[in-house]
Amino acid sequence: MGKINAGELLAGREVIQLFRATEDHLAFISVVFATYARQNRGTLSIALHRMPEDFTLPELHPAAPPGRSRPQRLIAALRHQLDAPKRPIKLGPRIIRQRLPSKNLFDCEPFDFAVGPITTKPGELLALTICSDAVRGYCAPTTWLTDTDIEGRLPGHVACFVDSHYQGEFGVQGVLTYGGALAPTTVPKMLLYSPVTQCNLNCIHCISAHTRKTVKHMSADVKAQMKAWARSGQLEVISSDYSGDILWADSRFGGELDFIFDLDIPFHIDTNGVCLTAVVSERLCQAKIGSLNISLDAARDETFRRVRKGAPPLAEVIENIKALMQARAAAGVTFPVSLSFTIMRSTLTEWPEFVRMGKSLGVDIVISRHLEAFTPEMEPDSCWHDQAAFNAARLGIVALAAELDILVTIPEPFSGIARTARRLCTVPWHSSVILGNGDIAACCVPGLVMGNVNETSLEEIWNGPAYQELRRTVNSSTPPPSCATCPMFRLTDNPDSYLIHSALARITA
Repeated sequence: MGKINAGELLAGREVIQLFRATEDHLAFISVVFATYARQNRGTLSIALHRMPEDFTLPELHPAAPPGRSRPQRLIAALRHQLDAPKRPIKLGPRIIRQRLPSKNLFDCEPFDFAVGPITTKPGELLALTICSDAVRGYCAPTTWLTDTDIEGRLPGHVACFVDSHYQGEFGVQGVLTYGGALAPTTVPKMLLYSPVTQCNLNCIHCISAHTRKTVKHMSADVKAQMKAWARSGQLEVISSDYSGDILWADSRFGGELDFIFDLDIPFHIDTNGVCLTAVVSERLCQAKIGSLNISLDAARDETFRRVRKGAPPLAEVIENIKALMQARAAAGVTFPVSLSFTIMRSTLTEWPEFVRMGKSLGVDIVISRHLEAFTPEMEPDSCWHDQAAFNAARLGIVALAAELDILVTIPEPFSGIARTARRLCTVPWHSSVILGNGDIAACCVPGLVMGNVNETSLEEIWNGPAYQELRRTVNSSTPPPSCATCPMFRLTDNPDSYLIHSALARITA
């Protein structure tokens, strides 16, 4: 088991990766490149070919013998790469080709190429080709090759050739993403659920304040449909949405927890902890709860009540969390409990205190994530404007988490090089948000309402025109504005995913 690179992709050299499609509608190919830790010159070209049905592989030079140590296998692979006789491959018709400046590649990171979605058939033979026009002495990139699926060899691997030399078991390291305009299910497998468009707090960084202009409640008919989906196995998981606190809705209007419990499927709860009483904690510990997160965002009472407007003293919520941990221990259950902290310039100094508080409370995870600046008032507080301070604080948190032996999710450090790109999104194929007013949204990011279940059935919405268009464009070079600025699938150095308000104003102008 090992990894080698294909050598500098100078002009005239080409990597050909043959693979078989595993699903319908190939949408993205992600390939891991190496730049030798330098900025490369020239243009990289990647293409996809549909191979003829009667294509047969040429007689291949045997691969290196198995069973050797890792260093021996890598040495044998490198020799094999050089010594194997050339076996030219006649490619089928080209489906798509993309070019990009090699300087846009980052060392040992995947680069995502949009290829469609194009219609594919499981088992169909395709060829991926990678080359560049770089000349010797001008820093050409390369791609990584691996001989195992564990280290991420391109799924469906058949054979790989570098400069027409067969690479044995080695193939391009990468990922394939499939997804057509239609989802494979009639309704989403997962729902983010908010029964009422109201909340007990008015947090300054709330992503869902726009939903609270009028108070609406989930209709009994929609809840009956949700029960039917759960009973039939179509709805597999439910999670409380950020647009309102489910525990407050239960205490204010009644019946909300009973409804979730009656679905009899795993569920996750996000809460601000204000209504997480001892009685509620005992009820949760007797149900199918999969995990629970308490959003606090502060370790000091003054900061807590500034950020979470309308909240009681922090000490009261801390007592609620202690009661939850005691109830969990008494019930003998082990569902994960987390605290979440929104990283802002104004709260950065409290980050270590917050982690220590999480440790003292005995929670399993401390979730740390950057502020999502959806309003102009939020933007000055984004750490995008003070990257050095964040990077320094981050190093301290890494050390503190190791010292305390607590799991902390920590964003990656800023590199200082801005780049407008993001990771692939698969959410529109398996999950939706359902709000108290009946709106169906593609995810919790504002601006992606697909329809309303009080007017159209979820089945019609789920594979209807709006969703089909979203699935066609979400991973394209021209995604919807909400997707272009997405903070959920951001790359660390994409400014648009931090300064969302101004980015949307620019994109939609």
